[in-house]
Amino acid sequence: MKLTLANKYRPQRFEDIWGQATSVKLLSRLAQLRHGRPLLLSGAYGSGKTSLVRLFAKALNCEAPNEHGSPCHECRFCLGQEHSCLVEYDVPALGGEKDVVRGWVEAHHREVRDGWRILFFDEAHALTPAAMTSLLKEVEDSKRGIAFAFATTDPWQLTAALRSRLLEIEVRPLDVADAVEFLESIARREGIAYDREGLILLASVKQGHVRDLLGGLEHVAGAFGHVSAENVKSIFCVHHLELLVEYFQALAAGDSEGQMSAMRKWHDPISAKVQGVRALLTSIFYNEILGQKVLIDAFVDSLISERFGIVSGFCERLNVDSPRKLERFWEKMLSFWAGRQSMDETGLTLCLSLFENLVNRGLTDGVGLISTAVPIVERPSAQQAVWIPHVATELISERFSEDGGRTDQYLSRADVREIVNRASFFIQHHGRMMNAAFTVFPGWRAKSSERTAIEAIRQFREKLDCLCSDAGEPHASMTVYERDLDGVFGRIVAHVPQIVDPNFATVLADWCNGFNEDNSEGPFVEWDQKCDPKNSTSLTFHWDRVLALCGSFYDDGVSHGACSLLDHLQIPRKIRRPSGPIRSPLLEFSGALTAESIEKSCMNNMLPLSAFDAQAWPWIRRGWEQKEFVDRQGEVNRRRDEIAKIQRLWSGDHSRQLAEVEKLIKNWSLAENRNRSWRGWWLA
Repeated sequence: MKLTLANKYRPQRFEDIWGQATSVKLLSRLAQLRHGRPLLLSGAYGSGKTSLVRLFAKALNCEAPNEHGSPCHECRFCLGQEHSCLVEYDVPALGGEKDVVRGWVEAHHREVRDGWRILFFDEAHALTPAAMTSLLKEVEDSKRGIAFAFATTDPWQLTAALRSRLLEIEVRPLDVADAVEFLESIARREGIAYDREGLILLASVKQGHVRDLLGGLEHVAGAFGHVSAENVKSIFCVHHLELLVEYFQALAAGDSEGQMSAMRKWHDPISAKVQGVRALLTSIFYNEILGQKVLIDAFVDSLISERFGIVSGFCERLNVDSPRKLERFWEKMLSFWAGRQSMDETGLTLCLSLFENLVNRGLTDGVGLISTAVPIVERPSAQQAVWIPHVATELISERFSEDGGRTDQYLSRADVREIVNRASFFIQHHGRMMNAAFTVFPGWRAKSSERTAIEAIRQFREKLDCLCSDAGEPHASMTVYERDLDGVFGRIVAHVPQIVDPNFATVLADWCNGFNEDNSEGPFVEWDQKCDPKNSTSLTFHWDRVLALCGSFYDDGVSHGACSLLDHLQIPRKIRRPSGPIRSPLLEFSGALTAESIEKSCMNNMLPLSAFDAQAWPWIRRGWEQKEFVDRQGEVNRRRDEIAKIQRLWSGDHSRQLAEVEKLIKNWSLAENRNRSWRGWWLA
């Protein structure tokens, strides 16, 4: 009898196991140490829990394991010539009652003098609470050479007392990239013809369960001799996903003909169609509109790029600039389906027609299912401008007013915007704050001209950058050039990584004093610093020093309402000051705040938030960036991993790889629509 692929490729070594690096490393180490710990393996069905336990039992006893701790399959233990390394109890088949379980344990819980024996409860969630309680003493205080292991898809159904005594190992389904590599390796060994698109679709359909992946590969190959996307669709009936997406795209466009066409081609019962519509509608509401990670349906939730495309279509037709502004429209659609589950086929057909009429004609009506919905308030044009870091170079190097005249002689609103946004970005992306401030007055010879004065200040800042670079951590500075009656001088606010060391305060003081004492031609430097980054006053120091750079901006408030920009930024009047004209650019950035560094940090559509651009003035000093830093780093890592998976999926097709990555990046949420653990000004 021919072996199934699942049995043929059951892992015999730790190296044969895909996608479980952490679990394999732990079990391998325990086997090498000959340490039989009580284990709990949890994970989805078909993910390989039982195979791992069986492999571990042999490895724990093997006399000649390899360098990875895997069994040799040749020694007396591997060949079963000694005691049985593993004794299995199938709970659903044999029963989970206390008396039955106790009888089995007493029969096998006997001392083993040579090696280990694992008593293994498969599908352990079927044990009764009384049976679990009766096992506590044996699990915690096993006889020599005896270890217990439990495997379950529902670990939360085990009692807390039992779980607390077990070393829990999570066995996860393979992600799509690992699943495709796994299927590809088996297909090559078996001589199965395949298309990569077919393997990707099969991996998505089988959701990463190894046993199901092998069964699906065998099923499609046996039926057609070739694993293609069309053959996978035919076997597993997933055409409806394409038609569901087509239907929603037609809904987004308000295209009634397209909606009817999609439904005609979809041959499932109307109840199945309605179920799909409701599932995708709900999934989009939670994930794309509210920004919450909620699993609604495995197939529907796999349509990541398709859902983004649908949302974009609705945004365009309903004339909104953010998925979050679709919330009231989506509430209308969801409310329509509330309470309509139990209906016959005719009733559901009528409901679907009424639903399409609502979407096509009723979403923007003043009277409807949600007549009290708050009207959409579009942002004024001044707030719609997005701070795009890669254009910052243009803002720094040359500025022109609307009438064509140069405006770079005095600190401008654009300069203030750059100062505030970059200071905010530094916390959002790096989780650090400005902790030092310097005022640099050039020596008497250098201040004889604007050019030589600025060059002297720039030399100081470059030496500061060199000092900071020795720390091997992100550093940054922003410099504003000003002119008073004595000439040009510079104000610098910086993040100096070494300041976190209290002993460095003396070093920095000596370093700054060295400029003052160097010679009469050297610059004179005043400085201030904040040593403890965890102190609550560190945020105050950051914004006080950053906003002080903006004090030379003159704003009469005429174009911005009763309050001037400096009033909005809460810049005290005592530090507002006039400045003479500067012919050179007034503003420079270094380290992690250069345009190039910021653009690199914002790869994969990871644009930062800007309370300044949103005119959310009270938020500028609140420190929300510290919470955003945690969420941002998680999203940066997630997007990097998603791109890596696509690069692995299409490693042999460079043009397809670039196209898939571009599509992924295009559909990723912009700043305000990303998932986060805090509520911003747009939700407050």
